[in-house]
Amino acid sequence: MEQPINQEDMDRLQEQMHAEWTAETFLMGNLIKAATRQLKELAMPFSKMDQDAQEKVLERVHEDISKAVLEAVNVIATGNRIHFRTAVKSVQFVEDEVKVQLTCVNSIEAHHLANKAGGIVMVVLEDGKRYLEVGDALEGEPDQPPLFDTSTAGSGWQEREAA
Repeated sequence: MEQPINQEDMDRLQEQMHAEWTAETFLMGNLIKAATRQLKELAMPFSKMDQDAQEKVLERVHEDISKAVLEAVNVIATGNRIHFRTAVKSVQFVEDEVKVQLTCVNSIEAHHLANKAGGIVMVVLEDGKRYLEVGDALEGEPDQPPLFDTSTAGSGWQEREAA
């Protein structure tokens, strides 16, 4: 027999769904704005640009999109809860405790943390870097073809290796 969902679980589920919707809407809009802004500023079609010019455009798109993705990651990772970035100044292992000293900007979020002094808070470790990796996305199309033909089809190379 199914148990009815309690109000606390329902509230938590609604908060999570709202955070995901907010992040998705925010991210999609900002990504579209970032991409179209760069396209609107182009003096010529991207495919007509040389490799260096393409890479400069891609770097500007990367800067714009990185900001949007980092904001969305923060919203998703925190479930739209109070959050802030902080530096870990020190960590000390003392008997059966660990004492951590954090340094952050004096903000409303820091005051929320101060209000929890003596209480219990949840600490989530996430820097968001894994969501900002770009791989080869910033490389433009080469201006020149490869110096040597890299194909081996029809050269007889594979047959000679097998023998």
